[in-house]
Amino acid sequence: MIADLRYLLSTFTARERRLLGVYAVAQFVVATLDLVSIAAILPLMQIVTGSSLDHGTLGYIHRMLGSQPRDPFVLSLAGLMILAFILKALLASVLMWWSSGFIARLQTRTSRRLLAVYMSEDYLQHRRRNTAELMRTIGSAVQAAHVSVLGGLLTAFSSALSMVLIAVLLLIVAPIPTIVAAAYFGIIVFAIQRLLAGANHRAGEEAQHASWLSSHALIDAMQGYREAVLHDAQDFFVDRFDTGNQLAAQSARRANYFAGLPKYLLELVTMIGLVVLIVAEVLSGDAQSAMPTLSLFVASTVKILPLMVGLTATIGMIRVGRDGLKHTVVALRDTAQARDDAAARTNNAPLAQDAPIQLKDICFRYPDGTRDIVRGVNLTVPPGSSLAVCGPTGSGKTTLIDIILGLIPPTSGTVSYDNVPTNTAGNAWHDIVAYVPQDVYIMDDTLAGNVAFGLPVEDRDQQLILQCLADAQLSDLLSELPDGVETLVGERGSRLSGGQRQRLGIARALYRRPKVLVLDEATSALDNETEYKITQTMRALRGRITTILVAHRLSSVRHVDTLAFLEHGDLQGVGTFDEVVAASPTFARLVELGRLDGPTEHGADRNEAGTHDDVGPEARDDGSDMSTRRLR
Repeated sequence: MIADLRYLLSTFTARERRLLGVYAVAQFVVATLDLVSIAAILPLMQIVTGSSLDHGTLGYIHRMLGSQPRDPFVLSLAGLMILAFILKALLASVLMWWSSGFIARLQTRTSRRLLAVYMSEDYLQHRRRNTAELMRTIGSAVQAAHVSVLGGLLTAFSSALSMVLIAVLLLIVAPIPTIVAAAYFGIIVFAIQRLLAGANHRAGEEAQHASWLSSHALIDAMQGYREAVLHDAQDFFVDRFDTGNQLAAQSARRANYFAGLPKYLLELVTMIGLVVLIVAEVLSGDAQSAMPTLSLFVASTVKILPLMVGLTATIGMIRVGRDGLKHTVVALRDTAQARDDAAARTNNAPLAQDAPIQLKDICFRYPDGTRDIVRGVNLTVPPGSSLAVCGPTGSGKTTLIDIILGLIPPTSGTVSYDNVPTNTAGNAWHDIVAYVPQDVYIMDDTLAGNVAFGLPVEDRDQQLILQCLADAQLSDLLSELPDGVETLVGERGSRLSGGQRQRLGIARALYRRPKVLVLDEATSALDNETEYKITQTMRALRGRITTILVAHRLSSVRHVDTLAFLEHGDLQGVGTFDEVVAASPTFARLVELGRLDGPTEHGADRNEAGTHDDVGPEARDDGSDMSTRRLR
């Protein structure tokens, strides 16, 4: 745990580490005030028992306070004790407020840092992430590392410092009883910690595992709602969630029990020790002279007992949080390289507004793969032109699109725009490209918020939002909504149809006013008439925007400038629609199955009007079923 804690501290700024040093000094002042308030009891009790004001420790204190008469001297001592208590209480409360805020800021910053890296890391690494694991790490693990471990250590330091200073005072006043008491309590506390160490550690591991289980089950239940209802499987998902939730509740119960148990054990052994000390002094026959020392021990016990109880509970809390600290440090270490890679990919130098996209000898193989998904692809897409990528299932279309977008780097070869590789152009490339996937992600926000994706309200262009919604054929929907563009669309667009979600994705892409527009099956859920209208919108942009689309409908690919046909990762044909038909027997057969007779005026040609005459087998690289009516 020491190594993990040291690594966590290394992520703090120099100022934050200095603040920890200031906190330590301030806690020493608090402990000193605590000591003064307790130490004042000894001379007060000596006066009560009739000790001389001119000799010993009492005489020294009397001279320090100006050799006052007895009554003013007593009032001075009492005032000093009360003042020390007040100052200590004020300073301790301020430190408690500051330290809790300090820990909270560190916790939220670490969570933000992890999420920021996860959101900017390599796309292939992102695809390997587990959502429930991310939620556990960013949430409960980071909280345990900061609140339970780091916050616990600050609390333990405060308690231990006060106890040490009080012990030093007792050691000066009564060395032998103090040594015996220290050994007595030391053995007891050590035994308690040894007995509870394993249980606390297991409770921490169970808490982290339970957090993952419940998060994982909840995500599955919410995302699989329709299938769960239709399969009558609601109880299955509820039971899975309940299993994790019950485990979390039981681990919390054990953690709370083990945190509170030392309190009762320490109260018991403290009272036993105190009674033994009093009886020993009485039996020694010198109870009167021992009264001041006994009073000091009693007062110290009253102070030390809650400190000792708090310290043992805090140590238990630290043990419980140790597993969260481990997960947090592992995540921070893993993301350190990803953060450097993301910084290396960031290129703020603007790219040309009109430049060709060039693919040279593109090959790609997944890191754990045994074959190339894409092999030897060479393409040039002139600025303002349109390119359609077609091919059967598993041909590598979506992978090629991801490479063009710069989401994944090719194993070999380069994709460049303005002679800059897209996977290293970073923000400069992102500023001019827009992407519309088949399954558009819709935030639980307003229509306007989903069109102006990622922009705060004050930075949104309302007129541009309305124009983009109109271009995406959503004006009719807008007119039906009482709140217009400020209408909430629900989580993942639950209040929208599949076609409306796709059109909203198109509006989002158009809002960026891109120079390169990539559409991956972006009209697959649209009816014929709507697809035709959007196709007309896309054609109106010809010459101004470079368009790359993956499509299965012949009506979508028939009139593109260039069509690229992929099969088994190889580029089987590149050219116009008719040229690829002539060059690729596979594509020609798919066209024949699609029954496309040739171009006519859009009013007469059913395909041009947006019918469902399609190119061939349904294709996504995820292995969906073949269909003689689709080519994806």
